[in-house]
Amino acid sequence: MGKKKPLRSKPGSKARAPSSAKSCGRCGKSLDRKTRGNSCSSCWLEEQAAVAAPQARELGLPELTGTSKQIQYAIVLRQKHVAAELARLLDESGRQSFLAGVSARTEAKWWIERGPSSTRSRVDPGAVAGAVVQFDGGCTKNPGGVGTFGALLRLDGSMKDQTCGNIGRGTTSNKAEYHGLIAGLRLAGKHVPPGTSLTVMGDSKLVISQMRQEWKVLDEGIRSLWEEAQTLAASFGSVTYLRIPRDKNRDADALARKALRDRSTQLEAPSGVSTKPSLISAVPMPAVGASAASFLVAAAAGGQGVRVAAAAVLWQGSDELRRFESPVGSGVSIPEVLRRLLERVRAAIAEIKPQGARVTLLSREEALIKMPPDFGQSTLEVRRPVGAEEALLQRVKGLARQATRA
Repeated sequence: MGKKKPLRSKPGSKARAPSSAKSCGRCGKSLDRKTRGNSCSSCWLEEQAAVAAPQARELGLPELTGTSKQIQYAIVLRQKHVAAELARLLDESGRQSFLAGVSARTEAKWWIERGPSSTRSRVDPGAVAGAVVQFDGGCTKNPGGVGTFGALLRLDGSMKDQTCGNIGRGTTSNKAEYHGLIAGLRLAGKHVPPGTSLTVMGDSKLVISQMRQEWKVLDEGIRSLWEEAQTLAASFGSVTYLRIPRDKNRDADALARKALRDRSTQLEAPSGVSTKPSLISAVPMPAVGASAASFLVAAAAGGQGVRVAAAAVLWQGSDELRRFESPVGSGVSIPEVLRRLLERVRAAIAEIKPQGARVTLLSREEALIKMPPDFGQSTLEVRRPVGAEEALLQRVKGLARQATRA
């Protein structure tokens, strides 16, 4: 047999430098490539626990029971939860009530099962004592599909109330999840006295992380929903958010799927919102006032290419009065199409209330906001939609798009 030829590197290739093994700065244990920092997981946990333990003692929280590793992990999780809740609760009585509830949980295993939002808690929703809210939401096409949600309330493991709803097209699954959370918090507000501790469970990592204030709310479309949810949560003594697997959230998921099958399902009405049935079904209609002199107009334009049409819906108080559609225009700007349509809306309002009418116009068109149309003797306010009004205006825009296809 001939001698083996020595291995040669390919032309232009660089010799690979010997890998330098990274080790823990405290115990000297070799670290995995994915490990961040200079500490192994055990040393990192000890460091975090050493910081959290004095903070817990300063707040008067009791010692936890369990193995040493369990206690180290649980005290870090508990302190993160406490810090986030104390930052949210401004009322001193609410803080004391929350700390009393935290002090009652002395088992390290309970805090580990609760877990951070990056892990899914294996807690069974039906086995949790007290008030428990479950929520879920989904979208047929993300983004842009039909969004639905479901929410339910349990009291000491027994089903107390449930709701579901359809928020229309042009939404996202994250917005649908938030609508489910808001509906669940409203259910709790109906049946749970203020100041009571509440447990909220869902399978959305984004919603749970943002409600725990572990993640920032960067999407402006979600911020209004997040603020509404935080406002509702502030009425309870403390709120514990648990992220659970989908198989543990089947009941809420079934409600969301039910809302998808039944497109006429009405939303659980938010504060100041009416849900009067109309062809724009399952979309909350913001009530601008109980007075018959109050009108709400939602106007939007849509189309493809040069074919543009506009649509508007007019409410008086909480009653839908009339719908307006413009003929399909070619080569006309969207603001101009809207202004022509709003002239007809103005004439309709003048027939009902010639003077002293208060009109709120919802629109995303910058040209209308900067230069509002003339509404005669009526007092006009033009603004962008907020919260649930986004879904309402999206449905009105759908009417305009249908007009272009007619």
